Amino acid sequence: MGLFDVLSPFFLSFDDLLKPFTNSLFRISFWALISAIVSSFAFKKLSNPTKISQLKTKLKAKQNQLNQHDGEFSELKNLAIDTIKLSIKRMVLTFIPALLASIPILFILTYLSNQYELKQPQLNDSIHLNIEWQKDKNQQLVQTQNNTTIKSGAIETINWPAINNPIYLQNSTGNVTIMSFPFNISNIIHKKQWWNTLIGNPAGYLTDDSDINSISFDFKPQQIIGFGPPWVRSWLFIYFFMTFSFSIIFLVVFKIKF
Repeated sequence: MGLFDVLSPFFLSFDDLLKPFTNSLFRISFWALISAIVSSFAFKKLSNPTKISQLKTKLKAKQNQLNQHDGEFSELKNLAIDTIKLSIKRMVLTFIPALLASIPILFILTYLSNQYELKQPQLNDSIHLNIEWQKDKNQQLVQTQNNTTIKSGAIETINWPAINNPIYLQNSTGNVTIMSFPFNISNIIHKKQWWNTLIGNPAGYLTDDSDINSISFDFKPQQIIGFGPPWVRSWLFIYFFMTFSFSIIFLVVFKIKF
């Protein structure tokens, strides 16, 4: 579990409470609303609206002087420099609070990615996998279930098992388990990397001494809505669209200076 995964169990519990009487679209919109509320009010608390308004007024005045200038080039240069300085100051006053206010959203994004990115396979669904071996380390594998060998050699597919009847992918001798099925789905399993301290892989990791670099899977993406191009149907588009819409409403209603 990474840093941005620590709140995921709480989010999942709340999602489970909503699930019996809501659909995925409603729940993603709900988390977008929470994101907009948290980020908007965090920005309002962290920023300095009075100073932002003052800088905005000064900047507009300088821009008007710059547009209307009809004198010496040296004066024009000084006006341009002053305008740039004011623009940078305003950007700093808004960018840093906006950056800090976006941090809570990363916790929600991490959870939604794990929960709504991929479609959970059904029992006996055939899942294609692709194994990337270390150079010159290509080996044979063994697929076992109930201590019985199902397949050995080049393993390319797995029939998704029940939770209480797992399938194990082992080395050629069958004495080292590489991974087991089912698992918390992810498109890829790899060795733990530095960024996993921030965002963990829900499927876990390969051991550092494994001869396999990664194993990728062809899990199907979830379609939250049933129309439009594929990118519109995903949770990511819906989440950002709804978060942006809610944020605009809060900026106007609560007069948050930006």
